[in-house]
Amino acid sequence: MHFLKQYPGRFTLMHVKVEIKKSAASENGSVYESTILGKGVVDVKGILTLHVNRV
Repeated sequence: MHFLKQYPGRFTLMHVKVEIKKSAASENGSVYESTILGKGVVDVKGILTLHVNRV
């Protein structure tokens, strides 16, 4: 969100990978796993609002 606000209009396309924090780390040390849009740690609503309201 910081960069989207700092550089409005710069990002015309984004790929967002949404993740949630797991209760325990996996074998490779990851503490996150993929989830469905809107259920993770990414502020999807905030990102879309910034996009709609950009100048």
